[in-house]
Amino acid sequence: MISVPNYKIIEKIHQDAKSTLYRGRRETDETPVVIKTPPSEYPSPEELGRLRHEYDITKDLNLRGILRPYALHKIDGTLVLILEDVGGRSLKSFGASKRLSLREFLDIAIPLVETLGELHQQTLPTKISPRITSSSTAKQQRCD
Repeated sequence: MISVPNYKIIEKIHQDAKSTLYRGRRETDETPVVIKTPPSEYPSPEELGRLRHEYDITKDLNLRGILRPYALHKIDGTLVLILEDVGGRSLKSFGASKRLSLREFLDIAIPLVETLGELHQQTLPTKISPRITSSSTAKQQRCD
């Protein structure tokens, strides 16, 4: 597990071929954060470029449904993206825990589609894979 100065990592919440996500807290003020890293210990230039590109695109973006980036840090030859944490969980784990009713599915799908529409209106790249959702508020946040 990576160590990020000024942040306490609480748990790993997702890992795939493109990134690893951790839930944590900023030590200075206990703000909950999602910490996103490349998937490998020694990331390729392409992996680092993807993370930097994501930060550059989202840092000035103010859209409902998109996790706000707080910072991009260079640590030991890798990049670490610090994002807001809405307290959600991965869509994969949400769907795996039980079969969704039509209402539950629509509560997740509609806000995701609305966010995708807003991204299209701003002519931003929309190759996204939703990772975090908060079912209690029906508020979805994209962080990958």
